[in-house]
Amino acid sequence: MAAPCTATKPTAAVAPDDPVPSAQPAVGDRWLFGLPRSTPALVHRRAQRTGAEIAARAEHRKTRREPRESAYKEYIASVIFLIDWEYYDDEPNQDDELHQLLLSIRKAWSDVALAGPSKIKAPSERLLDACIAFRVAVRERAQNDFRTPRTWASNAKAEIQVQLSLFTDAAQVALDDDESRRRFRG
Repeated sequence: MAAPCTATKPTAAVAPDDPVPSAQPAVGDRWLFGLPRSTPALVHRRAQRTGAEIAARAEHRKTRREPRESAYKEYIASVIFLIDWEYYDDEPNQDDELHQLLLSIRKAWSDVALAGPSKIKAPSERLLDACIAFRVAVRERAQNDFRTPRTWASNAKAEIQVQLSLFTDAAQVALDDDESRRRFRG
């Protein structure tokens, strides 16, 4: 009968002057180069999770950007339509037409206000106020003197164009901001 095999776990040879004998791992040991063997798996899972978070944030930004962009476009288009609108002294129902234009601008403004972000609120409100001021100027002109120069319309439309430019700049900044930068307040 043969003697039973009594194999022992092989260990790494350690030189007598080696200051760190644990630096050389034993075969089958749970440590590899001073780190647990599970570390590569942890790093891999962390990288997968980080990649998934980045993809989710990108998708979220895309789903937020598209409605904002369409709301901004509609608001700008309705304001441009108002800028192109002409007032004629002898034309009936122009106040109704102007009222409908202003209603479409207000509806587009409400879409912009809901789409956000909050930093677009002030420029969009100033643009809406300029459009309302134009309608007020048209009403005052209709009620007062029909023979005054058309400078009232050009002045009011010039203010609308200034506010439209400011709104467009703010909208571009809002659309380009991917909200990835962390904002710390001191």
